[in-house]
Amino acid sequence: MSGFDNQPFFSKKSKNNSMEKLWPAVQAAEVLDIILDSNHPRYTDVNDIGKIKYRAINSDYGKPLDSDDDGGGAWAKPLELAFKQLPLIHETVILIKSMNSKTGETPGGTSYSYLPMSAAPHANLNYNPVPGAGSQKGSNAKVNQGKDFTGNKSKSDTERQDLKWGEYFKEKPSIERLRPFEGDSIIESRWGTSIRMGSTINDSDIKNGGTKTTWSARGDNGDPILIIRNGISEESESTEAYIENVDNEKTSIWLTSTQLVNITLASKRFGTYGISPQRTNGWPSDYVPTLTPEYEGRQVIINSGRIILNAGDDSIFMSSKNSIGIMSEGSIHIDSKKPVVIEGESVRIGMGARQPALLGQSTVDFLRELLIYLQALDIATTVGPGLCGPGGNANFSTLLNKLEDLKCTVAKVE
Repeated sequence: MSGFDNQPFFSKKSKNNSMEKLWPAVQAAEVLDIILDSNHPRYTDVNDIGKIKYRAINSDYGKPLDSDDDGGGAWAKPLELAFKQLPLIHETVILIKSMNSKTGETPGGTSYSYLPMSAAPHANLNYNPVPGAGSQKGSNAKVNQGKDFTGNKSKSDTERQDLKWGEYFKEKPSIERLRPFEGDSIIESRWGTSIRMGSTINDSDIKNGGTKTTWSARGDNGDPILIIRNGISEESESTEAYIENVDNEKTSIWLTSTQLVNITLASKRFGTYGISPQRTNGWPSDYVPTLTPEYEGRQVIINSGRIILNAGDDSIFMSSKNSIGIMSEGSIHIDSKKPVVIEGESVRIGMGARQPALLGQSTVDFLRELLIYLQALDIATTVGPGLCGPGGNANFSTLLNKLEDLKCTVAKVE
């Protein structure tokens, strides 16, 4: 592709033996405008979204900004629709001759599509503008750079804020690139979001003081790992490439195979398992889990400031072979419009729970029978037969009426 830098266009002989200009199949261009929604004056339908107005850096070089020639303020669509990486104004793209809606109907059924050049020229993830690269001759020289787009007479009059990369884009030059390792496939955005399809790389295999991963303490080289990351907790001005750390990301999802991930848990209350904190007089679970970071095996870790699981149409099912643990440094709430059912070999409330719970209806029935029996019992007294003397029957009747109040109207036990 280096050859087109010095060749603004190609030529061929026409039927009348004259030279006919052909636009190059591939060339670089500067973005002058982009259609993102229906508010753009050039928008006609959804197929226009992503279109850019461009000036080819070579074949349009030196033309006035208002030129209507092919390439002088022409429009191009994204080459790829399934995966969009939309450029900013004044960034550069690669133009590629490709098919258009007239392909197969007319001999000239081709037009330019584009691919972004996110690595050129500054290799900055957040933005890579080259204002004036496709403008009038000399506009990109140090003495003139930027004046054509701001109306300023010279570059010295041009402030950084004069050059706009879009309507609302705000530059964040501190976005750090990911540190790649051998064999990685990485997708990164302008804003510090990324997907790494990587693997275990044993620390002993990284020589000469090279940077090590945060997930390869165990496992074999090549064991797969997938890390989805959205930003880091504290942005820095570091020039070093970034390596994911589950505690440093604003939000991340880690899909592991054999790796150890040293996540700091918000709550370490594993007391019901007989650990952390231990209770010597408590009843530990038969199952004791392997806590992070010692767990070695496939797992999914979701880490963020808040996590919401929502099933708008049906249900949420949590299924586990060994145990499901719910821990909190605050409270735990379970609310339901309909019944809440807990079934198990045994249900224990409290670490020291050893005494069985009373069955409410059975207890009330027993007490009712006992009171009726006592009410009818005749015992000789100084004032005549009876149990409690005068007024005894009335007292028993009052107690019998209160028995139903002992039963809870919500909680039921088997």
